Amino acid sequence: MGTNGQTGKEETTAHQRSDAPDGENGPDRRDPSVDQPDDDSIVDLVQQPVVVEWTKFVAALFALVGVGFGLVAILLDAAGQALIDDTAGFEALDPTITMTFFAVPYFAVVASVIVGALLGWGLDRDEKTTFLTAGISTLAGTAAFWLLGAFLGSVPFDVSVDFGGLIVSAIVAGIASAVVAAGGAWTVRNLTPDGVESTARAAGANVHATDD
Repeated sequence: MGTNGQTGKEETTAHQRSDAPDGENGPDRRDPSVDQPDDDSIVDLVQQPVVVEWTKFVAALFALVGVGFGLVAILLDAAGQALIDDTAGFEALDPTITMTFFAVPYFAVVASVIVGALLGWGLDRDEKTTFLTAGISTLAGTAAFWLLGAFLGSVPFDVSVDFGGLIVSAIVAGIASAVVAAGGAWTVRNLTPDGVESTARAAGANVHATDD
């Protein structure tokens, strides 16, 4: 009796397994000739909120760098200051010193957007104070960067630096960096994607709550 009862249970279990849906108790035996629903398309994936938010955030930072580059060119052209006294021999200068005199303000713009974003994230102050801190600090940093870089970079070469023109140009370039840095701080305070924990978001929320 015991043996027959056990055999009956095994047959019942085997019958239940054979009736179970594919994929639960056995391999998936779906007909490959039948069209299965496709995964999410690229368009659907791109439209996800997390993708949209991060795209806006990163694009805004890159746009600020572009704005900074344009401002540097426009402001330096408007200032019209000579950087080297002997302009006749400037074309014959080593590429290293040429880069020191012309590329430094553009490097400063890239650094400024990073500094502004970091201050926007980490400085637990109201927006006006944060933006002002980002702008003034990067203006001073750009001026120091260009003045020291140009002075020390010109030492190995036989060139005469026009320090008056260099100082004016460094300050003018610093204005462009200040705009970019303040923009970077604003971007972090206002366009940071949801889910990113930062002092910036908390500080911004507190400021808006106080204003209300």
